[in-house]
Amino acid sequence: MSFRSSLSNAFDTLSPWTSSKKFRILELPDELITLIIEHVRERKTLRRLARTCRKLQHLAEEMLYRCLLVRSSLTLNGLERALRAKDARFKAVQSLDVPCESARPPSFASLAHIANEATNMREMMWESPECNHNDFESLGPWKEMTDPLFALFERAATVPGHGYIRDPPLQRLQKLTLHLNGPDSPYWQLDQTSIHIFLHPTLRQLHISCVSIVNVEDFTRQGQHSTPLQHLTLEECNITHEGLAGILSFPMALETLHLGENCHNLIHFRQNPLPAYSNHLFERDSKSAVEALQQQKHSLRSLTYITAPMYSELSVFHPTTANPIDGAFADFHALESVKLVGFCPSFERALLALQSPPNLTHLAFKAKKMFRKAQNAKPEDVSTVTGIPFLRAPSASVPKSLKTLELTYTADYGLMVVDLVHSGSRERSFIRDAARATAGMGIALRVLATRIEGDKHFYPPYLYGEAEAAEDVVFVDDDFTGIYKASERRLSRVTRALMILRRNSDDE
Repeated sequence: MSFRSSLSNAFDTLSPWTSSKKFRILELPDELITLIIEHVRERKTLRRLARTCRKLQHLAEEMLYRCLLVRSSLTLNGLERALRAKDARFKAVQSLDVPCESARPPSFASLAHIANEATNMREMMWESPECNHNDFESLGPWKEMTDPLFALFERAATVPGHGYIRDPPLQRLQKLTLHLNGPDSPYWQLDQTSIHIFLHPTLRQLHISCVSIVNVEDFTRQGQHSTPLQHLTLEECNITHEGLAGILSFPMALETLHLGENCHNLIHFRQNPLPAYSNHLFERDSKSAVEALQQQKHSLRSLTYITAPMYSELSVFHPTTANPIDGAFADFHALESVKLVGFCPSFERALLALQSPPNLTHLAFKAKKMFRKAQNAKPEDVSTVTGIPFLRAPSASVPKSLKTLELTYTADYGLMVVDLVHSGSRERSFIRDAARATAGMGIALRVLATRIEGDKHFYPPYLYGEAEAAEDVVFVDDDFTGIYKASERRLSRVTRALMILRRNSDDE
């Protein structure tokens, strides 16, 4: 008999028994009964269990209300009535997920009230109903929606002597994910109220998207706050050097930073980022970008930088790097892992030219085109070290600690497979040569391919129920894997046609 069946049978016989051989479950300490109830996954079963007796109602409702999911106004209305019936139910709430449905979105004011009363809240995830959609709210409805949320964090971040309120909310919050659009736009602007999200006194993990971060010094005194934030993810953001410097001045010891500039919204919604001088942080001014990051050099262990495309349908960014800098990360002693998404020679130069982080163990690069010439490299040297991401930086200094280099292709999946399967393709030759070169340095090369096929994929920020594109392993342990072992003889007619198409495209 399975554990779940045994558990169900046990709860079916909860009345007192006279036989000493039978299991008196209700006589167990509450802590043990709670451990048993935690194995129940179906909310329907928990509701039935809560109706059996007062003791089990109290224990079962701690599980029943621990994690809440609210997608529509209908769900919210029933939840509000249930929570208000007993104050203990508010205290049971530890997680609140709000992936709004665009047809019947829940009231943000009501949700903010729940979050305000849930004193044991640990995790929250909020998505606005039109995030990643085209029908954005106008300014009035947008402020009506977001003002209660931002005001909630303003109250949570108050400190004595600066508008402090008694019993501020969310004082146990550890993790926050926030995906919002702006008024009549995919982007929203960080202001004097919403800045308090970054000033939260207990938050350890923050994932925030589609926000324009310009200059936070306009909203708060520099150095006034020291937050316990350890993991920060900025996704599809418009950010300036002043904005980056400001938000990185708040954490005491940030460990991971995912710095994602606006890449996909720029293309999908055909709206230029505001301000116009945001993004391309390293190509615009490497020195200022590094100075912002150096505020966390004592603790930063993992850095991911996603740079905006230099060329798009709307605008062309002409790289005119000001203040190029070499060996800028040499004093980042905690830094172990770095990932670059998109082509950015200035970032590669800042990371490895002349000096490198002394304890760096892992490098990753993700782009459509993998092997490019380094500056001043001869054409015949492209397949050697001078064409390998990061290692192609001028006077690259490769730390002895570096063990792995991971390269991920993001080009059209069908055409990319052709290039990587065909035994005589240039990409296979580049990969082979790169593997030999890195092996001589004691670095293991791993190559992946992102499976992006037509319109079947989603784009960042990934919302509730959306999955990131899968990745195939192309090359590992000094050899190609799976279908990538195939030779030209094994190509299908369709694959051959795609290969001809690609070759014709290259010729043009």
